[in-house]
Amino acid sequence: MAHHTNSLIHDNAQEFIHGDFDDICTKNSIQQVPSPPYEPNKNPVELYMDILTGMMRSMLFISGLDPEKFWEDALIQATHIQVRTALPGRCTPFELTYGRRPDVTNLRIFGCEALAYVEKGKRSKLQPKVERTIYLGISPQHSHDTYKLLKISNNEIIFRRNVYFNERSYPARKTKLFTQTP
Repeated sequence: MAHHTNSLIHDNAQEFIHGDFDDICTKNSIQQVPSPPYEPNKNPVELYMDILTGMMRSMLFISGLDPEKFWEDALIQATHIQVRTALPGRCTPFELTYGRRPDVTNLRIFGCEALAYVEKGKRSKLQPKVERTIYLGISPQHSHDTYKLLKISNNEIIFRRNVYFNERSYPARKTKLFTQTP
């Protein structure tokens, strides 16, 4: 089926077909083209969401983190990776947007152990200089070298820049072993 310039492919959801969205499309001469049901390959947006969801599920499984609590962090990390990944023979979406290659030096494995430095003013002389955390991704509210971390001691979310990563250790896997019932 040939699409004219102003067409929009979607999954035939009711919120697209009726109401405000349909009115906007009609007003702007945008033809709505429904994709076949359960065929994400025929709908670019659905295909992309399928790719991101698959990455998110894999990261949650490998990390051992609770999918119900940490799916959003995993999805943000999957998107972060996907935007910085080049398609065969093409540049990355990041490069297309910003005109420069992405910096991936701060990319780490989702759910790995991260030892976060505790500043002098937040510890006594005899307390450890680092605290064990779990890497949840790059902080979207801060600079590209600030990490979002989950403190293992109390499940508090913290943001730190001075972090050492052990990408061979996944603390959430170990704690799950003790919490599951046979």
